[in-house]
Amino acid sequence: MDFKKVSFFKVFAPNCPTIETSDLNQNNLQTSDLEENINLKIFGLSIRGPSHITSDIPCQDACNYKILDKNKGIIAIADGLGSAPFSDIGAKFCVKSAIDLIQKMYVESYLDDINIEEIVFQVIEETRTNLVDYSLINKYNLQDLACTLIIVLIDGNNCAVSQIGDGAVVSSYGDDIFLISEPNNLEYRNEVIPITSDQWKEFVIVRKTSNFNNIAVFTDGVQDALMQKIDGKWVVNSNGFKYLFSWAKSQTNEEESIAEMERVLNNKFALVSSDDKTLVILVKE
Repeated sequence: MDFKKVSFFKVFAPNCPTIETSDLNQNNLQTSDLEENINLKIFGLSIRGPSHITSDIPCQDACNYKILDKNKGIIAIADGLGSAPFSDIGAKFCVKSAIDLIQKMYVESYLDDINIEEIVFQVIEETRTNLVDYSLINKYNLQDLACTLIIVLIDGNNCAVSQIGDGAVVSSYGDDIFLISEPNNLEYRNEVIPITSDQWKEFVIVRKTSNFNNIAVFTDGVQDALMQKIDGKWVVNSNGFKYLFSWAKSQTNEEESIAEMERVLNNKFALVSSDDKTLVILVKE
């Protein structure tokens, strides 16, 4: 599917019809892929939003991802808090640290010895420790580096997510769309607990799922175009995600895919949010 042939404002705008996500009941799902036959494709980017361009503020979103082997992959995205003067630095540091930590675990065969939910929690914990050390060495106030963080680890047919702050992780399996991890805001939508908070452990979400075909990981700048909260419950635009995943699956050139994604985020998505935007998509082939 070609992005250019789709009316993306109709598909992604928040006033589109929304479908409540199904409960993620693993007992109703059957494993259909042998792990040795799985191949992963990951691509995505972070871009500066119109409001940051106008105000001459750097992009405070960051993302990083890596395929470790044909059926193991990692994604990390972060969104620096607007109130923190060096949150762009914090966001970039955290996504790099998270990827480096998991890659080190993979090289040392540590991923085979512990369940993936424990791994993604441990990585968010060690990333925070590394950020504290970085702030001390470079003489930053820790809170000036405040950011959200989402870590996604794929191991064959298993996916684990750890998250602090807003943004979300959505998957598809067959014809169904699942909300794996939802925005973790406080009372008001612009209030989040960042990784730099002393209370961070109380607000970490850890989730696990299996039997997914595609995964989208995104920050709040993309969130408004793809999902919304109705009567206190997050709902996603299922049709929007189906278009998105269908397009991603058809892509064969990473550079061209990222360029097309950037065009859409800078145009159609900017009509919904002026914030920075991060979107990373994983396809299991």
